[in-house]
Amino acid sequence: NPLLGVIGWPVVMTTGVSMLAGARFANWFWRAFDIVAGLAFLAVIWLYIESVFSLGTLCPWCMVTWVATITLVVVVKGYALKNGVWGSRPWVLAAGAKTLSWSPTIIIGILLIEAVIAQFRLDWIHNL
Repeated sequence: NPLLGVIGWPVVMTTGVSMLAGARFANWFWRAFDIVAGLAFLAVIWLYIESVFSLGTLCPWCMVTWVATITLVVVVKGYALKNGVWGSRPWVLAAGAKTLSWSPTIIIGILLIEAVIAQFRLDWIHNL
C-alpha cells in the first residue's frame, strides 16, 4: 500500500501543478487518469472494508488517503465528463458539469456513509 501511494500521489500532484501552469493533456491521458483514479477508489473501498470489518480499527493515515482518493475520483470523473474525454454527447457533458457542481456534496455524502458504517461497526465515538 505505501508503495502505491509513493508512486501514485506524485503523479496526481504533478498533473495538478502542470494544469495550474497551463498544461493541456490529451484525451488518452485523461482516460488513463480517470481509469486509474477509479481503480484507486476500488482499492480504497477494499482497504476500508479490511480496516473496519477485519482489523476492527481505523488508521488515521489511511483515512487521510481515503478522503484524498474519494475527492480525486469525483473531481477527475466530473472533469473528464465535462470536457468530453468520454464523448461529446450533450448528456455526457451535462453529467460532468453536474458532477463537478455537486462534488462537495457527493464527497461529503460518501464520507458520511463511511463514518456511519464505521461508527456502527467499531463504536469509536463511545471509546473517545
